[in-house]
Amino acid sequence: MNKQLTEIIDIAKQSFHDHDEKDMKINYILSRKGGENSPSYLCLASSRSDPDEIRCITIDNDNQINYQNVPDWDFNIDDYLLSDLEDGYQIEYMTLEDHYNIWCAIEEWKDDIQHQDGLYSYLDHCKKNGITPEAISLLGLENVDITNLYQERNENYKIIGETKVGDQSIVIAHNPKSPSPFVTWKTTPTRTRGFDIGHYYSRFKDAYEDYKKRCNEMMEDHLNIQYRKIKPKNKEHVR
Repeated sequence: MNKQLTEIIDIAKQSFHDHDEKDMKINYILSRKGGENSPSYLCLASSRSDPDEIRCITIDNDNQINYQNVPDWDFNIDDYLLSDLEDGYQIEYMTLEDHYNIWCAIEEWKDDIQHQDGLYSYLDHCKKNGITPEAISLLGLENVDITNLYQERNENYKIIGETKVGDQSIVIAHNPKSPSPFVTWKTTPTRTRGFDIGHYYSRFKDAYEDYKKRCNEMMEDHLNIQYRKIKPKNKEHVR
């Protein structure tokens, strides 16, 4: 935990103390960059004795604090967490137990979630930070898995297909709002080098043909490399 986040937690705890609500537990802290890249923060907390008692603290770039009571009838994951993530906030702090509660809520309401971009941001955070079904299971609670809702993106294009060969991958992606809604990229299964050499197309048919061509080339390159490794060396004739 970095120094700035520790300071934000201390400010939030002091606010609870000032409002005589010392049993509040921080559920999550979000941040969003403001002017001159100085972040603002949003902290959501609930009472340990009564989880329906919810408070929201916002801390701006000048450490000005706004303390707000959140009615239990108004709070839901979609209109709060996912909406905030869609508006540019990022998760700075959240316990595994709170991730579990969010997973359960998303699983229950997945067909009604409106903030799909916020859902993607949350699932992307989980993927990049090791919040997996295996990690969740360590809590010893009822199993829940929402990873099937995650669809990878790059530059607002959704990855709709991927072929992996060795340490190389070719992907095809779609963005209906782009003038060139289809693209193929070269990458790696782990994305360690990002996405390279994008080929953009206006028609799926053309993109798919390019995808197949690049996959075939990738396979040929891989097999050529493997063949060179196993190719027997020429032996000189002994006279």
